Amino acid sequence: MVWEYILRDFREPLSFLPQGVLASLGLVCAGIAWDWLVQLLLQRFFPGRKRRRALGCRKEIWGKIFLLLLYGYVIIQISLLSRKPGSRNEMNLVLFGTWGVSPQSRAYVIENIMMFIPFGFLMPWLISGLRAGVWCSLVGLCCSGVIEIAQKITGRGYFQVDDLAMNTLGALFGWMCWKVFDCLWKRGGKEKS
Repeated sequence: MVWEYILRDFREPLSFLPQGVLASLGLVCAGIAWDWLVQLLLQRFFPGRKRRRALGCRKEIWGKIFLLLLYGYVIIQISLLSRKPGSRNEMNLVLFGTWGVSPQSRAYVIENIMMFIPFGFLMPWLISGLRAGVWCSLVGLCCSGVIEIAQKITGRGYFQVDDLAMNTLGALFGWMCWKVFDCLWKRGGKEKS
């Protein structure tokens, strides 16, 4: 029963994907164009090879940036922009206070975990300083806190301690998935050489 609610609720984030893809592609294309322009100017005015390499953005990073922008777009749509301002002004500071007895309330708790699993996977993939689970989870907690505070200020969502805890748990699960993926990737690379 809980999974039926989760599957139904996943239709909303999927509806944001087309706009998110377009917005993310636009930003990535603008970033690539900017990088190309900077490289061109540096090559023209500072022909030294070391300087060009140091300031240029590596090409393989743009795919990762695209995924991060797409994920961020969907999260902002889900947590803030899809709701009417001032429609939700309550706070719940009790841990597991939203678990409730209904399948719908339990689905919300599970969805909060699932919402930050991509965060936990993308962050260490993009930022080497977040390759430790504790740092990735801590940044997940901070980002979740920013979302909760923004929801409270705008009245577009309830400020709930459960959301903070479940989002952080989701970031940790995502980090675990990244760690398994990273270990398998490195092992696959060693076997080929």
